[in-house]
Amino acid sequence: MFTHTYARELAADAGRARTALLAALPGLDGCTIVDEGEPIVVRRAGGERGRRFALTARLTPDAGVLRMAIHGGGESHGEFAAEIAAALPEGILADQGLPAALAAMARPELVLGGFELRHLANELIPGERVLLMASCHVRRNLSLAVLTDRRLLVKDRKLLRSGTREVVLAKITSLTTLTRISGDMVAVTAPNVTLRMKGMHPGRGKTFADLLRTRIDAAAAPAAEAGAPAGAGEVRALAALRERGLLTDAEFTVAKHRALGLGGTG
Repeated sequence: MFTHTYARELAADAGRARTALLAALPGLDGCTIVDEGEPIVVRRAGGERGRRFALTARLTPDAGVLRMAIHGGGESHGEFAAEIAAALPEGILADQGLPAALAAMARPELVLGGFELRHLANELIPGERVLLMASCHVRRNLSLAVLTDRRLLVKDRKLLRSGTREVVLAKITSLTTLTRISGDMVAVTAPNVTLRMKGMHPGRGKTFADLLRTRIDAAAAPAAEAGAPAGAGEVRALAALRERGLLTDAEFTVAKHRALGLGGTG
């Protein structure tokens, strides 16, 4: 038996989120709410696989985050967390930039990255924003490269499982690109990590690398320069992205507010 904890950023207040959970959970297959208190406790029967595959989820919406602690056997904890999130009505969870990044992917990329996309939201940090995604190959495995405002994530498909490698942007020491007939390649190096993301959709590698380089520069800038408010360096990097058409005015405004600690919605 294992317990896995997931955290999803809330767009609604805790009260609305709690009401939405209590309304949605009974509609999930095999689920029964056993405690409507704090946390909300819901159990899912193991079905044909038996009692040892039953799952118990403890759900706590609080301080802008929905925390889901899921206990049980088997390997379907993440799937259950994704189902709970999907059952909530629009406006309860923040999208964290996923729909926009998904819409920007070419159709062939969607075919390659579909498997990895299913549980990506489970791995995002509350407050983190997805900027760009690209399908690729890492060590001959179909993968999905995900650039956020904080990290580079590579979801690497291995047989029937999908693992994730992550690199904090501030720790990346080198970035190289290469264009081949088989597709673009982007390679990054950080302490104890080298990732070669091959076979990106033509032109996608350059776009991905340009944005990644800008984010690395922003992450390497001092957190607060003399005479400037905290986040000033990141705001300048965001402005450069907007000028190059990589951020809309609305996305720039939201990201700027977050960088300066002024709040904002995502």
